[in-house]
Amino acid sequence: MKVLLVNDGCLELAGVSLFMYQWAKAVLEEYPDSLVTAYFRLSVKNRALKNAFEELGVTVIAGNHPENGTTADKANRDAVKGDIRNILRDRYDVVHIHSSVIGFTTLVLGETKNAKVPIRISHAHGSFGESRLKRMAHDVMRNYIRRTATIYAGCSEQAGTYLFGEKGIHSDKWINVPNAIETQKFRFSAEARNHRRAEIGIGDDELLLGAVGYLEEVKNHIFLIDVVRRLKENGHPVKLVILGAGSLKEKLASGIHSSGLDKDIILYGQSDDIPGWLSAMDCYLMPSLSEGLPLSAVEAQASGLKCILSDRISAEVDILPDVCHLPIDGGSDPWVTEIAGIKTNGDDLRCRAVDKVARAGFDRTVLRSVIAGMYQK
Repeated sequence: MKVLLVNDGCLELAGVSLFMYQWAKAVLEEYPDSLVTAYFRLSVKNRALKNAFEELGVTVIAGNHPENGTTADKANRDAVKGDIRNILRDRYDVVHIHSSVIGFTTLVLGETKNAKVPIRISHAHGSFGESRLKRMAHDVMRNYIRRTATIYAGCSEQAGTYLFGEKGIHSDKWINVPNAIETQKFRFSAEARNHRRAEIGIGDDELLLGAVGYLEEVKNHIFLIDVVRRLKENGHPVKLVILGAGSLKEKLASGIHSSGLDKDIILYGQSDDIPGWLSAMDCYLMPSLSEGLPLSAVEAQASGLKCILSDRISAEVDILPDVCHLPIDGGSDPWVTEIAGIKTNGDDLRCRAVDKVARAGFDRTVLRSVIAGMYQK
């Protein structure tokens, strides 16, 4: 079997890239003789993750197209078409598009249909806001996606509805695919907690808030500056660590400095030890403007963290009973109140959380059976 995995972004230490790695690994476990190729429209930002793909035997291809280029531009469309056509000169049995970008998905599906690829999967990983005008154009493309894809997949019904519409998620083509993780990697570790807290000077009496994700507008990290400022003004001993990189780093750093919070909000950058950092945290924050079913929230729950998420994030991600969803359009008051009254989970409870997450169907072992069902349709 020859399988092409397609992504509209970069190869980086972030949700969709990491999920694609787990997916490729599961494909090769289920079908050991398969040849798997992973195409990323943009660049390779994390060499170690690329090496991990290649150690599995996956061929990685990067388009190296401009990050600010969209498929609304003809030159960009032609460049992506050229990439996909070149890859599909070899016959593929499956093309699996891991993207919620409607224009990009439409374009790639068109090329796979022309190449007569029998299994054409459109896999939604998130959702975005739409103006009325954009919705009208997108609805035309959604119809094309529904006609052209042989399988609709998504990390949540919310993500699926965005890409395929209500008709799509209620059709027999729809498959809900969990954003599965290697759960045991995220089991709480007291040793890792002590090590990481010591690294950034967090005392035992301080509440460490945390956020993981690329520093872009949709993740809404800027919202957390006011949350931390208000908590500090009210005398609460808290600090916030933000893990990730992105185009808004300088804007965030400027906002933190102008609020006098340089010692209280740490822009750590990227880390290859997310499990250790989650163990160090006491509460996980995610004020996103939109999401599908965020992998990072699954990882945080596997570490036994209290999770406070925006009301724009689907409740389908709620695995543990103490996940809380709060509005982001009414100011920081609800967030400040919730954090101020938080009671953190003890070590034993945190250690047991990973088993609950696994039993809920979010361990990567479930992917093999999902793949077997999808790739044989």
